[in-house]
Amino acid sequence: KLFEFMHETFPGVQDMAVDTFLKIAKQCKEKFVVQQAGEPQSFIKEMQADIHKITLDLDADQKHVFYEAAAHMVSCADPPDQREQLINKLMEIPNLTWQEILLKAQQSVNNLKEPTIMKQLAHCLKTNVRVCRAIGHPFLTQLVKLFAHMMELYKWYSGLIAQEVSSHGAKATKYSHVRSMRIVKREILRLVQEFVQKSEDPDYVTNMFIPPLLEAILLDYKQSCADARDAQVLSLMAVVVSKLQ
Repeated sequence: KLFEFMHETFPGVQDMAVDTFLKIAKQCKEKFVVQQAGEPQSFIKEMQADIHKITLDLDADQKHVFYEAAAHMVSCADPPDQREQLINKLMEIPNLTWQEILLKAQQSVNNLKEPTIMKQLAHCLKTNVRVCRAIGHPFLTQLVKLFAHMMELYKWYSGLIAQEVSSHGAKATKYSHVRSMRIVKREILRLVQEFVQKSEDPDYVTNMFIPPLLEAILLDYKQSCADARDAQVLSLMAVVVSKLQ
């Protein structure tokens, strides 16, 4: 019934539906990954097959809540290889969007300046943040697919923002297209921070993620004007130091 309400356009109904779905998913997640007697497959597998249809009428924020709820279910799947399969299936649509954006960037890097592309990137990253929050360390299987490109995107948008500030001064940070670039950068930072907080293998994180991360963010932070600096950098570094010391 909640999935039907997710298509209801009466004000507040869709918010109620996804919020309730999240509460149920947190409280009863184990039941959704086990195949019940008389059912051809588990609820989570049946739902994942219809995610596009279920979320079709939801706005971006509502989709983030939906994905977090689904991720709570996936988080308790066992054995680990089944959980990994469920993570891969859950992230099919966001990953397809991610790949389409990267393909457009290969065709022309200037495509990354398009407002619709930056909006899609931010949405995709926010979805990953919510899923990582629910799944925890096993999200690693998803993060490794994105991380290298995330660092390249961070550096590229940093360079564009620096150019805008150099040409127009600190007021450039208030321009709508620059704000969109900064949102993408911020969501990249938030995703890394979320994973570091949840990580159960500090040595792996230190060796595989921290060197390229520091290369991407620290020099940019140092060279940016005060208005272009993001407090999320400091938040992330505080978590890195606390978690990995």
